[in-house]
Amino acid sequence: MGDEYLKEGDEENAMKMYGMSIDVTPKIASQVIKVLQGMGVEYYVAPYEADAQLAYLWFQKIVDVVFTEDSDLLAFGVQRVFFKMDADGNGKIYSLL
Repeated sequence: MGDEYLKEGDEENAMKMYGMSIDVTPKIASQVIKVLQGMGVEYYVAPYEADAQLAYLWFQKIVDVVFTEDSDLLAFGVQRVFFKMDADGNGKIYSLL
């Protein structure tokens, strides 16, 4: 379906369809972690659903913004959330600050 949307020039819906088709496997996660380690980037691995842990990082002032694909973080009280980042780094920021 993503390819069909893209042929029609509807990049937004094409990206939605492509995103729905991705499954992050343990192998993919391991590869990302290796790249982050190689770059010296600090990272955290959530053992379960990450929303509560991301909110904790926000409230402890460990992070300045939380990146996500949905609005669940707002329910946890996070006041600066960056939504729907695309391949070019564009997205929408929600800030109560």
